Amino acid sequence: MMDTKSISLIASLMALLSVNLHSAPLAGLVSADSQGVLYLSTVRDISRTAVVHFQYPDQGGNLKCCKTRTGASFLKIESAQNIMDANTSNLAFRYKLTELKYDGNFVPFVGLAVVGNELIVVQKNERELHTRKKKGSSQSIQSCFSMEGLHVLGPKWKASENDLYLALDYSVENPTCDNDRFGDK
Repeated sequence: MMDTKSISLIASLMALLSVNLHSAPLAGLVSADSQGVLYLSTVRDISRTAVVHFQYPDQGGNLKCCKTRTGASFLKIESAQNIMDANTSNLAFRYKLTELKYDGNFVPFVGLAVVGNELIVVQKNERELHTRKKKGSSQSIQSCFSMEGLHVLGPKWKASENDLYLALDYSVENPTCDNDRFGDK
């Protein structure tokens, strides 16, 4: 039987672990509809003070990095039925960006996002963002296609890897994900 001191120590350690996991960078998926409205999907709820970095298309339709907004700029809306946490099969949290809309001739797009405070984010290519904590190591967030969908893979910061999955209504001819890990998705 544990004494009060041991229980208190365990509770403190669990609280500290929880704070560390939820302060870790979070991979996200940003998308826009044909009206130029932007949406963010993540595997965890985001706070109003969270900093969100996301790709956006330039005039030529190429994805660029990154626009930055706080969580307060995003309105939580109903989850999309085709976007989920691949590790738990739970539907993703979904938000609508309230203060930025593209006007004119706009082509819908899907890009990467990363949620995290005190991050420096650099785009390696259209399918990969590098993140670095201002005081710490760097990781990458990347996307790949499996046989039936798009995966957005989060950084492996202290076992908090996330895998956001966008199910497509068709089979992908040339998957880019590692077959050992994604062959059955």
